[in-house]
Amino acid sequence: MSLKDSRSRRDRHFERRLEAAKAGRHLPTEIELLRGMPFLSDDMAADLREFAERLSRRLRHNPKFESALLIATLDDLAVDQSQEAIHCVDAALDETPAFNNDAARAARLRIQYYLASCGDPAAAEVVAGEDIAAFRAGLTPATEKRRSGFPKQAREGRLRK
Repeated sequence: MSLKDSRSRRDRHFERRLEAAKAGRHLPTEIELLRGMPFLSDDMAADLREFAERLSRRLRHNPKFESALLIATLDDLAVDQSQEAIHCVDAALDETPAFNNDAARAARLRIQYYLASCGDPAAAEVVAGEDIAAFRAGLTPATEKRRSGFPKQAREGRLRK
């Protein structure tokens, strides 16, 4: 199998997951969001709600993390998908030092992505750095269908300081 065949298979896989995300059957990973995949059901509020519910459930079943504050803020985010609620989860992630595994890193990146999508310039910088790092790591194939990992506001230049 050649590299070209492999890339086409990855592209087809991405396209299937993209269609599932649009239809509300797949919560995109952080890397998929960086690659330009839309939010769950093409709706940031639905994506936020699903992410918060899943992470909250996972943390409840893992008592090794002292995460009562994080669980409470995630539960609030599942109810109210406001920018303030996203900031509260971001702060709670910082206040939960025991939650420092790969899932924590992914959650932090996802929260930054949500904030960047709401127009937060500091979060847009973090997302841009992660997008570059993912690209350099080969996680984002350079295809003509690839869209920028930046939120729409950043692509249009409205997030400049």
